[in-house]
Amino acid sequence: MRISYRPLWVLLAQREMTKKELREISGISTASLAKLGKGENLTTDVLLKICEALNCNINEIIETVPVPGGVKLSWIEKQIGAPEDSLASRNPELCKPVTPPWCSNYELCVPVGAGGEVLAAIANYTPPEEKNERKSASASTPAAGAALKSPAARTHRISRGDTWSSLAAKYHCSAAYLAEMNGMKTSKPLKIGQTLRAPAGAPAGKKTVSASTGSRKPAASIFPALEER
Repeated sequence: MRISYRPLWVLLAQREMTKKELREISGISTASLAKLGKGENLTTDVLLKICEALNCNINEIIETVPVPGGVKLSWIEKQIGAPEDSLASRNPELCKPVTPPWCSNYELCVPVGAGGEVLAAIANYTPPEEKNERKSASASTPAAGAALKSPAARTHRISRGDTWSSLAAKYHCSAAYLAEMNGMKTSKPLKIGQTLRAPAGAPAGKKTVSASTGSRKPAASIFPALEER
């Protein structure tokens, strides 16, 4: 199945830019440019170079569809007939054949013309049966259910310049932990506009003043002999 780069061609036409000019300003190879013309798979690195050169988001140059977190690629395969392996190859940043569970909307790259089918299928999407079983189990055992709650978290929308290392420093955790929270790998680059789950709470290492410091005696009281003079 071919990939649709139609949004990219429309963007180039609007900016009155040729494919040759795109190759020159982005630094991509002639082979990558040829793959664009044939609708073949390209690495995320190549797509990000193009986005950087055109100052745009990845969903502005390739056909993507917002998909809720936790949706298995095998389920999408059943809905539109696109092989799971084909979907996985179009989204190499996924370390598992499922959209990141903590993303409210994950921009999934889909085959040409399949966007409408995916959206229609997602409109009727219901959570897997195991989620319902987990809810019923927690309702019967409130204490156990409370212990299984996920840690507090916030969301972060990826912008230009964000890396695994910079986000790890910002949220005071390791890059590996942050990637694991989102079901991804640190070896895969982040997409501009992508939404990630990040730890919440007070920044690690932040110190508070101890209440006991207020009860310390003045230094003068230690030397009573001097005070009498």
